[in-house]
Amino acid sequence: MGASNNCIACPASQFLFNGACWTSCPGVTVNGTCVGQCPAGFYKQNNQECIKCSTECLTCDNTNTCLTCANNSLSRDGKCVASCGNGFYVFRGICVACDRSCKNCIQNPLKCTECADGFVLSGTGRCVSSCSQGFFLDTVSKSCRACSSSCNTCSTERNCLTCPN
Repeated sequence: MGASNNCIACPASQFLFNGACWTSCPGVTVNGTCVGQCPAGFYKQNNQECIKCSTECLTCDNTNTCLTCANNSLSRDGKCVASCGNGFYVFRGICVACDRSCKNCIQNPLKCTECADGFVLSGTGRCVSSCSQGFFLDTVSKSCRACSSSCNTCSTERNCLTCPN
């Protein structure tokens, strides 16, 4: 390392970094230039060198895994896709898996728009394996619907199985 901190160029065997000449780069290198951190579109390899992401990635953590994607595509499991598909919702350009109870969801993993097989949509927007007390399974809509207020449990809205008290 040289004593000066206002260098603008260094001998061929040294690296210019923060105005000083260094025998080894104290940061990381991008195409032979010493920098403090990898720029967007590059990832750090071996804590020494920045390698360019694949062209489909805006940012990545290695050559095979995109964190964010170019051309308005979405990142799903590290790959760039045009659409997330069933069982996922989009959060900041990333496909996030829905809960196993949901066939499809929006905004968060438990806000189901359609339930997976063996689950029904409750009044709260969650998919459940069975309806809670005071609700019955509507087989047409495949959702839990409220019993009449005169029923404690029911098989249809007005067909009480048990009454309160």
